[in-house]
Amino acid sequence: MKKITSILMLTLITGWFASFNTAQAQPACQAGFVYVIGSTTPNGTQVSLYDSSWANGTITNWNWTFNNGTVSTLQNPTTTLQPGFNLVCLTITSIFNGFSCTSTSCDTIFIQGGGLPCDPNFTYFNNPGGVTFTSSGTSNISWTWNFGDGTSSNLQNPVHAYNVNGTYNVCLTVTDVNGQSCTSCQPVVFNSGVGGCQANYNATNPQGTTWSFADNSTGTGIFTSYYWDFGDGNSATGPNATHTYATGGMYFACLTILDSLQNCFDTYCDTVFVQGGGTGCNATFA
Repeated sequence: MKKITSILMLTLITGWFASFNTAQAQPACQAGFVYVIGSTTPNGTQVSLYDSSWANGTITNWNWTFNNGTVSTLQNPTTTLQPGFNLVCLTITSIFNGFSCTSTSCDTIFIQGGGLPCDPNFTYFNNPGGVTFTSSGTSNISWTWNFGDGTSSNLQNPVHAYNVNGTYNVCLTVTDVNGQSCTSCQPVVFNSGVGGCQANYNATNPQGTTWSFADNSTGTGIFTSYYWDFGDGNSATGPNATHTYATGGMYFACLTILDSLQNCFDTYCDTVFVQGGGTGCNATFA
């Protein structure tokens, strides 16, 4: 998940939200990426990675690290990963008006064929006491949480209170009954729920290049306006939307909400990977 408010977006909706103030500060840059798992060879499985980071200003550096010991400074590299869970991290650096911003995003890529050495995945939800984390593994015997704010925990299902609303890169490292360890990371959005609104949505691909978008925002007020930007020059309003992309590719789709009771608006963006249109290839013989 990528939580942003861009200068372009604010310019487009200034007239729409002219009488309202933002309730949350947004980061100056946010690293992010998507990936496509390709063909498998005796040496491993090829994975293509695509940068989806956002920043005020210009991104000047991309630094990728892989748990196979390799690194890359390309914007969109390709690597070979082995079966099982593979931790991939991207760190970006951007420059805006003479100021530098650095952001890191990590994700776990599972490659079929090697079984599940251990299960490091987890879920979370916001509550009045903080964020409740739940480890999904059933054969793990130890847990090490890094909450992304300099603190950690060894509990199986901890509750963590963040001091500031925002997005944190949370990582869980587990060890299973066989002594094998693996790590999973994901961005966690914390919102105290006091005087704020938090935009969010779910995206599904029912058919071809058509995508369905459903509002999943949270807040204590009433959402009276929804603005969708599908990343290809098209937009829509309303809590739910369906959009058909003309061509395949990666698009940055954003939802902006207005909370009339709390007098705030918020924007959530994520990358949508649209499979290419057309018929592809069709090998036949007679």
